[in-house]
Amino acid sequence: MKQCYWLKEGGFGVPQWVVKGFLATLTALALCGPALQAQTAAGTAAVLTGQNYIRTTKWSNALFTNEDFTFEFWFNASRPGVILNEADTADTAIWDYSFIEIFDGGVVKAVVPGLPVINVGAVEFGTWHHIALTYSESADRLRAYLDGALAASSSGDRLRPAEASRTAVYTFGRGGPTNLGGGATFAGMIDEVRIWRHEVASSDILARHRLSIIRPRAGLVASWQLNSVSGSSSPDTSGSENPAFHVPVEGPFALVPSNAGVLGGEQIVETLAHEAVNPSQVRLKARVNSGGG
Repeated sequence: MKQCYWLKEGGFGVPQWVVKGFLATLTALALCGPALQAQTAAGTAAVLTGQNYIRTTKWSNALFTNEDFTFEFWFNASRPGVILNEADTADTAIWDYSFIEIFDGGVVKAVVPGLPVINVGAVEFGTWHHIALTYSESADRLRAYLDGALAASSSGDRLRPAEASRTAVYTFGRGGPTNLGGGATFAGMIDEVRIWRHEVASSDILARHRLSIIRPRAGLVASWQLNSVSGSSSPDTSGSENPAFHVPVEGPFALVPSNAGVLGGEQIVETLAHEAVNPSQVRLKARVNSGGG
């Protein structure tokens, strides 16, 4: 597989360059060398039918050291339902709380125990959107982002399972009794799930929401591209050994082609720092739109 370092100008915008006499907008410009990550297609997404869901393998006490968190992922909903919740590992009658739910009309709401519900915005069913939910213990602040932009926030002291001497897993698509609306199971698709043990900054949410992170990063405790299933799990590329666990374990687990997060016609994969490039093994590669559009 060819490995590439993506050139950036002014962040992650798409710069214009003169290539073979054309004023061209590049959809892909890379330094390619053996030490770097490769350009990929958009890959696949997990299909959730309302009869299955995905959860973390690791429990809350292994994922988080305090109240801080960030959950971010792409979703494509086909009906109302709970997208993300926190469920007790032993008895969901004791601890089972929805974090993100989509309602009739595509209205998305978010909450965590101890804080008021926030209205994130509205999306069209059958379309891809990125959502991020962050919490800062020091600021007592819950923030929700839709498609990279800050959408809403609320203040308060988050209650977490450890305060009730409980542990929990984080589920995507399960539904739940303590919810924001009807509490139905989610039906649609999920892709590019990431969980961090800190509050990710607004600027990083915007800059990275259309990138696929495929290597360990500080504070990253789950990174699921959902491009494959082995047994009942999909790989975790965060380095935290926290694969996506598919429920029920007997499957089947459907993965379908996904265009979630596509930028300029292709998904752009975050790469290693430029110091990893060996200049003697580098060449330029570009995709050119000769119409300049």
